[in-house]
Amino acid sequence: MGWWPVKVTQNRLDLMETVVVTIGGEDFDIKDPISVQFRDFELKRTAAEHSVHQSEVTRPDIVSFLEYGTSGYWWFLAAVSGVVDPYELPEQDLMKIPRLLDYFDWFREQKGT
Repeated sequence: MGWWPVKVTQNRLDLMETVVVTIGGEDFDIKDPISVQFRDFELKRTAAEHSVHQSEVTRPDIVSFLEYGTSGYWWFLAAVSGVVDPYELPEQDLMKIPRLLDYFDWFREQKGT
């Protein structure tokens, strides 16, 4: 059985603006994670809620894994739930858990596809 190419349909780096950073007199183009804005994101489906347990404090990646089966959407959960600093995720706080279909729909709108 051989490798089959897989087309990545969404990549959060695509949503980031590129900025120029000068280090030691040399310019580097880097992606700015702060530039991703969710102010236009709207839930189209009913979102679940997740009460943060003591073991999940400062760990939105764990919440992402429990809810989506992957830790890769921690940044999305934090942004949608209004968490500014994931290291200050308080116990018993309620995080919104939107359906990933809402995210994929929003992503396609942002990319114009």
